[in-house]
Amino acid sequence: MFDERRNNNFDAIRFFLATLVIASHAYPLLEGNNAREPLMRISGGQATGGEIAVNGFFILSGFLIVQSWERSRGLARFFRKRALRIYPGFIVAVMFGSLIVAPQIATSSVEYWQEFSATRLLATTINFNPRLPRVFSDLPIPAVNGSLWSIRYEVVCYVVLAGAGWLGLFRYRRVVLGVFMLVMATFVAQSLFHVKIPGGSLAWLYCDPEHWPRLGSCLLSGTLLYLYRDRIAYTPRWFAISVMVLTFCTVFPQFKLLPLAIPLFGSYVLFYFAYLPIPRLHSFARHGDFSYGIYLYAFPIQQLLVHHFGNELSPTTLFLAAFPPTALLAAVSWYLLEKPCLKNNVKAQPRQASKVASRSETSGCKVPAVNSLMSASAMR
Repeated sequence: MFDERRNNNFDAIRFFLATLVIASHAYPLLEGNNAREPLMRISGGQATGGEIAVNGFFILSGFLIVQSWERSRGLARFFRKRALRIYPGFIVAVMFGSLIVAPQIATSSVEYWQEFSATRLLATTINFNPRLPRVFSDLPIPAVNGSLWSIRYEVVCYVVLAGAGWLGLFRYRRVVLGVFMLVMATFVAQSLFHVKIPGGSLAWLYCDPEHWPRLGSCLLSGTLLYLYRDRIAYTPRWFAISVMVLTFCTVFPQFKLLPLAIPLFGSYVLFYFAYLPIPRLHSFARHGDFSYGIYLYAFPIQQLLVHHFGNELSPTTLFLAAFPPTALLAAVSWYLLEKPCLKNNVKAQPRQASKVASRSETSGCKVPAVNSLMSASAMR
């Protein structure tokens, strides 16, 4: 078993996942669909690189959110930390997209401002559901920032996991395991038997229910990796087995098993890399954690480039052209906004409940040290 007290590679993994989103989005933003997206082609239409990246973010969130809960003192402190991590950056990104990018890429800037309203913008910042005027018909994908859809799901996950922690459910790991199995069964029914998930009429309240089996299974997978951290061994043998299973599911798309394998085997691969002893990766974010900013700003930057140079770009050149300005905005966001906000997050002592939980179902279980815990991913 890996030593839980050592450093880890979470910052590097988040940065890689955010970069993967940029590379994956380059195809639909130029071509209007994912038909030529590399992973979509390799997997026979099962998943894109962007979807895999979002899955990875939710797996990491399941682990880090529960850890954050156990290191917080009550609901108020927990939500304060989560809000300061995700909300300021989100608000500025929405303003950047709505007030700067959207008028430039709109088919008619005059029409855009005629349909624009401060009320709509305010609603976006409150319910995390961007709804800008749809006046971007010249673009293959008529959206200003399509990446923001996952932030709302991330916020709901904060609420759900905080509620579970407040009720003391993390003391009973088997209960959480049972919920995970139920969500996985729902995911299987949805993926293999095309069972429709009910609740579409309430999508405005808790997001589109069609996404929850996939995102929920990934989130709970990360949660279980934290709760069972005293029993899970990250070994080369199980890593190789997990890679072989994922490879099989990828190259044999007729079985449509890749999305189902990610919460089970993909999460193991992800955390195997997270705990690899690579000193340079341990200090990856020593100059700043730019992954959230990259996720927030890549899409509108790419849309600007498509609007102005679409016919001259390929997916590769779009990725290469978009990455530098996106990284620059991410750095500005980190140093001027995110980092100052995080400094207001006073570190709290672990909750007394977490000690009870450790005694109830674990033996000598230690909370692993996580680099930049306060910079846990917001889903990107």
